[in-house]
Amino acid sequence: MPIEKVVKRTTFAQSDRDDREYWFCRTPAERTAALFDDATKRSVYEKQTSDAKAKGKSNCPLCAAGPDANKGKIYELREMDADHVAAWSKGGGSSANNCQMLCITHNRAKGNR
Repeated sequence: MPIEKVVKRTTFAQSDRDDREYWFCRTPAERTAALFDDATKRSVYEKQTSDAKAKGKSNCPLCAAGPDANKGKIYELREMDADHVAAWSKGGGSSANNCQMLCITHNRAKGNR
């Protein structure tokens, strides 16, 4: 079975992330261009976390703005996902300027908005 079919099937099973349009309508090269590299994720995480600690808020911007118990939680890098501020599918780039780190729960709920 070609790897492309395996990737599509695996991704479809993760439909809660609303990545179906991304995986089914893009070439492998386009999908790679949409990903943030590890260095970008780490640098954005470190800056966002430093700023959040100084303000006494969560390093997930959506948790910090919300009324729940995670308003002041500082997440570890492994507990967060890189997110495009302006959606990649709508023309947003994959640079540090268009990257924010969200907790996994908020990033999966956000989808392609």
